[in-house]
Amino acid sequence: MKGVVRWPGLALAGWGLALLMSGLPASCWGQTSAQAAAFKSPAPVRFGQPDPADFEAKNFVGDSSAAAVVLCDYGTSRFASPGGAMRVIHERIVRIKILKKAGYDYATVEVPLYHRDEATEKLSNLRGFT
Repeated sequence: MKGVVRWPGLALAGWGLALLMSGLPASCWGQTSAQAAAFKSPAPVRFGQPDPADFEAKNFVGDSSAAAVVLCDYGTSRFASPGGAMRVIHERIVRIKILKKAGYDYATVEVPLYHRDEATEKLSNLRGFT
């Protein structure tokens, strides 16, 4: 049906749709300054460039029995609309130091993707090294 927006559990048409769309820019406007401030701060680590100091410690000071230590788990999200399609782009850097063989499981990463009817998520530009 033309002019109807359907989300799970929500259907708006006519004036309801116009009110929703008119409130959307106002709600997004307040977030842009906070997002801009977040993007000004650089990532705490760069992909592929480990700090030599990360390799020095043999045990984690906080727990000597730890099998692995998460050195960094940093991410950002942003909206983009290439070709008119709205997309959310997530970028994440995770750095884990494996201290013992028991920590190898922490190097296994699973990325769940959304699949339902025609809607799907796509994964691109996945990089990693050991």
